[in-house]
Amino acid sequence: MASRRYSAEEIRARLDEVTALLGRGVPLAEAVRSIGVTQPTYTRWRKRAEAAAAAPPRPAPASGAPARAPHRLFYASAAPEAQDRAVNATFEAFPEQFPDRAAAWGFLFQVILPPSLRWGFISVGKNASSSTLRLLFRAEFGCDMSVRATPEHDINPSAALHMLVDHGVFSRAVWQGHSAQRLIGSNGPKERICVVREPFGRAVSGFRYLCKSHRAKSLWFARDRFRINAALGFDWDRHPDTAEGFRLFLRYVQWQAKTEGLDAIDAHWRPQVTFIKPEVFRPSITGRMEDMESYYRTLSERLDIALPDEGIWENRQSAAADELLQDREAHKLCQSIYAIDYEAFSY
Repeated sequence: MASRRYSAEEIRARLDEVTALLGRGVPLAEAVRSIGVTQPTYTRWRKRAEAAAAAPPRPAPASGAPARAPHRLFYASAAPEAQDRAVNATFEAFPEQFPDRAAAWGFLFQVILPPSLRWGFISVGKNASSSTLRLLFRAEFGCDMSVRATPEHDINPSAALHMLVDHGVFSRAVWQGHSAQRLIGSNGPKERICVVREPFGRAVSGFRYLCKSHRAKSLWFARDRFRINAALGFDWDRHPDTAEGFRLFLRYVQWQAKTEGLDAIDAHWRPQVTFIKPEVFRPSITGRMEDMESYYRTLSERLDIALPDEGIWENRQSAAADELLQDREAHKLCQSIYAIDYEAFSY
């Protein structure tokens, strides 16, 4: 059977889809399977795309307008060899933090950078990433991000903010060949930014986001929706947004941690320490979602950003969840599952 030929537009769309899945914490192998190609094909596509992005601009014809001088307003990816060196250097420097090179790659993938290197932001699901990216765009370009674009099946109304890295406006540390040592060194970003959140409130938000994906019939979190149904008898007709359903969700996360490891848990409810790795990233600005005003003021002062009068809060879930927040059994489960977060961030 002959293999299918993909157009350049189809290849780019599938590469973007894998990037979006990786940003949510989906393992690379699973993300590649979801677009219907093999790992070697995906690798070949990615290398070609990176080589094209890194190619120097063509000079203007002699009869035309003069070519503009090269600038660093936008990003081009580093060569694949430089990316591999960054991953290997990170893994070798912090063997106690990364069980394998894939884990080191995942850490560097989460760190978002601008060409100016004024800041580096480690993006963590359900921790104000969309709101932070909107402010950081304003810090870099002096205007608001107003593009409207929604990838297929995406349930985040602020999805366009997370696409900035896909189109070279921002980039990821691994794509730039930046190792963890460079991120914390004199040639790295001036500020290293992260946001943390009280673990129980974050778990509630993650559960409600999972339920939202089901109501939307989205492919987001489909893997977890199928698995929680099969493994714990979660009834998608009865359990969404209920205290009973929330307890089943927490037991599912607990089961994943024990049987598959923390890295197998989706980014939106995985323990925050596994992303931020404070001993590696060494944040200079740590925002707390319980006090976003102080966090915004700090960003404004350090990065010289004029804050908008109306405030910034992207992808905020609207309805109250008192039944979930008051469930004592759920609190006990969270204390066990997210013990490392409670300790690391003093909650």
